[in-house]
Amino acid sequence: PSKLIEFLDDESIIKAGVNILGNFFSNLYRDFAVSTCSCIELSYLACCIDGTRWPGAFKQLIGLARLVSAYESCSFSKGKMPLSNWEAKLTAIQQHYAANDAHPGFVLCTGLLECAKDIKLESSYYTFNVIKGARALHGRQPLAEHKFEP
Repeated sequence: PSKLIEFLDDESIIKAGVNILGNFFSNLYRDFAVSTCSCIELSYLACCIDGTRWPGAFKQLIGLARLVSAYESCSFSKGKMPLSNWEAKLTAIQQHYAANDAHPGFVLCTGLLECAKDIKLESSYYTFNVIKGARALHGRQPLAEHKFEP
């Protein structure tokens, strides 16, 4: 839908999550030719802020449940979702599952961004756009390679 494409392309709206470069947004372009701007990889953001807690984590991403446990002092379990058609109108169970994933990510992202602002962290370490299926740090020019090493 055109509104979703506008949302994903809007640089003023942050889209955050874990492993979003490797999976979600790259697959979105592959399947629907949709580029996405203003993405934040929460795992990279946590590593930049708290590198002693997450040594070597730039090579292996930290799961959302571990990040929420570490920074929000609570446990987080999405539960299991059987394979289903996410392109059809979502059932109440699917909506609950998606919200249960989105809300902790939002809370985590908000808190980590405040920490990043306090320490004046360079945003290019954890933000990117996905243009034509490839990662781009700033603007809309894709990088030649997806490797990330701050």
